[in-house]
Amino acid sequence: MPYMKVDTLKDGYTYEICAKRANVGIWVESRGRFVIPRSKFGNIFLFEEVHWDLDEFFGTAKPIREIEKAPFNVSEYNRRDRQILDYLINLDKRINPDTHFNYEPYVFKSPL
Repeated sequence: MPYMKVDTLKDGYTYEICAKRANVGIWVESRGRFVIPRSKFGNIFLFEEVHWDLDEFFGTAKPIREIEKAPFNVSEYNRRDRQILDYLINLDKRINPDTHFNYEPYVFKSPL
């Protein structure tokens, strides 16, 4: 699958990505990573995925297309920043209405 190389990305812009844990992310040039929403064990938080070309072992994100300038400065952020989380989750749902990640908190249902 063709993807965008690092030198074509714009700092602070959102991209549709093909990655292990997300469909969208905000590129942070200084870190070489995308800030993404992640859900794990019922917790939703901001996480980082490394660009495919920057790390042979941990590079997991391939940007497919630029979406828009992010309305936030994410060079420094709190992992639980609700505004950024909501923005990224809603962006994923908007551009991938049928295939977006499920970021809803996990609710354990007893089989009994």
